[in-house]
Amino acid sequence: MIDFETLIFAGGTIKAILLLFSPELIPNEDYEKWLQDDGFVYSVKEHGHKKFVFDELAKAKDDYRQVWAMCKGDIPFGFGSNILQAHKNRISKLRLIIKHEVVFVDNKHARSGISYVIARTYWIDIEGKKVRKFSKNLGPVSKVYINGKDGPKHQDLVDKAEKELDQIMWDKYREEYKEEKI
Repeated sequence: MIDFETLIFAGGTIKAILLLFSPELIPNEDYEKWLQDDGFVYSVKEHGHKKFVFDELAKAKDDYRQVWAMCKGDIPFGFGSNILQAHKNRISKLRLIIKHEVVFVDNKHARSGISYVIARTYWIDIEGKKVRKFSKNLGPVSKVYINGKDGPKHQDLVDKAEKELDQIMWDKYREEYKEEKI
């Protein structure tokens, strides 16, 4: 006969197992759709100078597929979910390098009182969220804007800042994802 303590212990064990395999820990079966939805299509005209990033993205996607196949086999889902999340972050970072959002803000230097234009872009943190990470000072407002603060920016300064941010982001990516890391 089963006593009350055994029943309580067994119920707790079952509850713990169910929590371990909760739906949010089990990877999404429709991962291929997410992998293919980059939000952009490679074109030589627009992305020619970033071909190496597209190659890295294709490699990261293949790595994700391999990890997904392993997770369906021997690796426990809780552990596999962490590995898959790390690979999702990697893919998201590459997508940001290819097509990043640059936000321009004005910052006022406290001592001199001069306003500067700062170009900022985002990165993906360990939890998979977009965070402001990189910035580039374009110079004083008077030199960045053509017709004052409300006018358009000098495109050559914007292009230069975006290229420098691209390089900073790529360097950070290479620092985080050395071959032996993933």
